[in-house]
Amino acid sequence: MDIAGSRIISQIAMTIINGLAVIGGIIILNGLIARSYGIDALGEYLLMRRVAFALIPVSLYGVGIAIPRYLGLHRDRPELRLSILRHGLSIFGRFGLPTLMVLILGLYLVSLLTDSQTVLSRAALPIGLLGAGGSFHLLAYNYFRGLRLMAMANALQLVNIGLLPLAIILVLPGIPMMSMVAIHGLAVLVITLAAMAGPLFQAIRLNPHTTDHSLRREISSYAFRRLGASWGMLALMSLGPIFIAYFATWEEVAFFSVGMQVNRLFYVVFGPIGIVLLPLLSYHALKGPSESVRLGIRALYMGGIAIGLYATCHLWFFAEPILTTWLGASTFTGVRIFRLFSLSLTGYLLFELSRNPIDAIAETGYNSRNILTGLVCIVAVAWVLIGLLNYSVWQGVTIGYVVGFWVLGLMSVVTCVKLYGFTWLEPRFFIEVAGLNVLILTLLWTVIHYWVADPSLMLIAVLELLSGSCYVLGLMWLNQEWLTKLRANGSIVTSDE
Repeated sequence: MDIAGSRIISQIAMTIINGLAVIGGIIILNGLIARSYGIDALGEYLLMRRVAFALIPVSLYGVGIAIPRYLGLHRDRPELRLSILRHGLSIFGRFGLPTLMVLILGLYLVSLLTDSQTVLSRAALPIGLLGAGGSFHLLAYNYFRGLRLMAMANALQLVNIGLLPLAIILVLPGIPMMSMVAIHGLAVLVITLAAMAGPLFQAIRLNPHTTDHSLRREISSYAFRRLGASWGMLALMSLGPIFIAYFATWEEVAFFSVGMQVNRLFYVVFGPIGIVLLPLLSYHALKGPSESVRLGIRALYMGGIAIGLYATCHLWFFAEPILTTWLGASTFTGVRIFRLFSLSLTGYLLFELSRNPIDAIAETGYNSRNILTGLVCIVAVAWVLIGLLNYSVWQGVTIGYVVGFWVLGLMSVVTCVKLYGFTWLEPRFFIEVAGLNVLILTLLWTVIHYWVADPSLMLIAVLELLSGSCYVLGLMWLNQEWLTKLRANGSIVTSDE
């Protein structure tokens, strides 16, 4: 079978468009909150949202990856679909929900024991509701993803993540941020349960004596091996904002959270390929990855690096007008945080591009090891900079994240190369991409420095359109492997059945 078939290509394209729509909703939402409530309120909201979403992988106990993987592995046995869902629900109900409740209770108890009234302690219930709703949402999303029903999965993602919070703030102007988070969580829960009513009812009614117990043990083993990755992602995505919230200002929390969101924005371009292909790669992994899969993943890395480095240069260069246009205001500290995070973009992309291929082929929790190592690097760098070198809190934590994301990305690449056995990229590729970026950025700087002292937003957009087009044309002229493969097949990754 050719993964580049029309159905797969359309699913990937649909997921990319849907992801851009979700990100667009989040960008508009952030701008509305910043302009209507102020930067401090945006910082509070983004912290609550970040912590709630970070709780989701912990509460799922690896089920979010296990369900699509095993649905892909057993796609030739449709009678097992409900059993796989039932096993996933069993793990979530017995371990995930109690863990979520304990973590939320812990947030509340900390405020009682320390007599502190932080946003996290006061917002324990809203965060718990959004975490619970998000957990059910991700479970449903991955069930539809495993069945390759990406239209349903994308619709759920667009409504629950992109449109709901925007609708709440438009319908209820002036609503407190905690109330908004709570309503968002409840609405996600109701919508997801409605979307999954049929499969959930059938899975619950399934006779447990007719289910495959060896499959249950296999799913449990695979899921529990992802616990390290789940807890690592919880710490990775929440420790930085929480630490800054305690020791810095809400303004710095807001800009720090916005910087982290920018990484996700560019992941939308390539992430859908792994999202759509994980079940299919799992199926093909039974026979070992083919040469076309190896070359496809290699081309995926090339595309990610080429776009990541270009985005880093231009986010750094236009940081101030981007923040001013997006949030209505920018500060010296905010611009510096944003620029530092732009340096981590390519490293974060390498990690996200590796996650699904690694989980598709390996039962061992390699992602757990990589994430925890990256987390240790973040903590170590931040401790050295803040504790020993007297850097400010936001500087130490932000630089720690830049280093940690790069360590995480490079370790993920090494793991993927070893598992799939493909040849890493030649030095010529890096020289060509770096040379093109330097040339285009030099021309851009010359135009703005000598001809336009204070460019308008429209002029910046035109310059970016022209420079982006020149960049792509330059890569095509250099006959870059990933663009050649994309033009030839209509997709970067292909596989033969």
